[in-house]
Amino acid sequence: MSIYNGQTKSKLFLGNQKVKKAYLGDIKVYSSGNIVTYMVDSGVSYQEEVDEGASCLSPQTFTPSKSGWTFAGWREDKTANGSVLTNKVMGDAPVTLYAVFKQDVTLSFWDGTETVTQTYTRYYNGSGSLYNPTVAIWQVAVSGWNYIGFTTSSAANGSITHQNGAVITMDGNKTFYARYNRTLTCRFDGGGATGGGTATASGVQDRGANGAVTSVQITMPQCGYTLSERKFNGWRYGSQVLQPGAKVTIVDSTYATATWIQAVYRYSHASVAHVFTAPVSANYRLEVWGAKGGDTFTGPYSGDIRGTSSGGAGGYAVGNVWLNAGTTLYIVCGAQPQGWNNIYGGYNGGGNASNTDNAYNNAAGGGGATHIGLKNDLLSGYGGTSGLYIVAGGGGGSHCDESQFLNGGAGGGTNGSDGMKDRNYQSGSGGASQSGIGASPIRDGGFGKGCTGEGAYAGGGGGGLYGGGGGAYWSAGGGGSGYIGGVNGGSMQNGVNNGHGRAVITIL
Repeated sequence: MSIYNGQTKSKLFLGNQKVKKAYLGDIKVYSSGNIVTYMVDSGVSYQEEVDEGASCLSPQTFTPSKSGWTFAGWREDKTANGSVLTNKVMGDAPVTLYAVFKQDVTLSFWDGTETVTQTYTRYYNGSGSLYNPTVAIWQVAVSGWNYIGFTTSSAANGSITHQNGAVITMDGNKTFYARYNRTLTCRFDGGGATGGGTATASGVQDRGANGAVTSVQITMPQCGYTLSERKFNGWRYGSQVLQPGAKVTIVDSTYATATWIQAVYRYSHASVAHVFTAPVSANYRLEVWGAKGGDTFTGPYSGDIRGTSSGGAGGYAVGNVWLNAGTTLYIVCGAQPQGWNNIYGGYNGGGNASNTDNAYNNAAGGGGATHIGLKNDLLSGYGGTSGLYIVAGGGGGSHCDESQFLNGGAGGGTNGSDGMKDRNYQSGSGGASQSGIGASPIRDGGFGKGCTGEGAYAGGGGGGLYGGGGGAYWSAGGGGSGYIGGVNGGSMQNGVNNGHGRAVITIL
């Protein structure tokens, strides 16, 4: 109870001391009030005297405030939450009150399909205690994608800060984005390959805010597939054909297919030049085989015995050459004189035999050379090695009579081989060299052409870089020479081919 003088509350003093309370018997007839200590913030407090029975919740000398926060009310303890006093009057004892402030914070997160926004309230107690709400954030399932977690970046590949299902402390506004990933693959099909294989290429694609995705770059690999007589020509990817090492950006799993070009081109004898156009710029292996010389046989001798002689086998040459795409080569494959006792030389330079009677004394023409070069012409038409890549010499024509069976000289390498000679006539039948025709009684041969046999039943020389010599009287012809001056890493062999000339071009 207070003592009033009119409308003014009066204070009682005893000497210099203010009287706190006065009683009349057991009845309190006077009270001067008590002190309220208002704890507003750490290190910030106020005191006011509040009359007994008056509310303690409305301080008169200050307004409670905290920057960034809203005043929520008072508590009598140090707990930070939103449950505050709605009534507190002064009693017989001093009072301490703690200000409670609140702050609304927002959580916004992309969960994989939509943006979720939620608002939470945090509290601060004037004692310095703080309450921050917590909440778990979850990614939704997205078909074909793996959970990765949450990032604070809107980029599709932002750094992960929280795992899926993480509990977030809401000590301020928060924004997160769910992130996913998956493995993209590029499968490589053999395109009809009969062997080998090529491993799948792969990369990781990220998916982030609002479904944004990263692209994946892969490198086209070397081809591990094989296909007989075909050369890999690149990976067909969409409308492009890409070479190994090319970079490709993919946004989904995909595939590429091996493409092939013919790698081995085979040519046999024809009475015209074959035409080859290089499909790609590359090293090519050139292989040529010269034609065999003509074969002979005799009629009946010593009863029913029939004797035979063989024309010289054609030579072989091989070497490599770089060709730019579009370069045209001409391939001429020599011919072996057909049938027995055929006096006419084979196509592409085989020399003619002198004559034959198809009974007891016979001779045959020489085999033609096989060459590859830049001119659409017979070997003799080149007149020299300009434009000429490679030559395999033809074999010399044979001789056969009642008592002698003489084989033609082998065609081929640096020098053709000599043909077999009659025991009485030792001239002619020479194998050709790199610089001239073989020894021959009739020297009508030359560059690209074998010589004619001379006298009775003499075999013709084989064609070649230079032609083989013709035989002299009952002798076989010599073999033509080969040539590898227009290729790299070349080599030659004598006498390896029986039959018509042929050639093979292989892309390396």
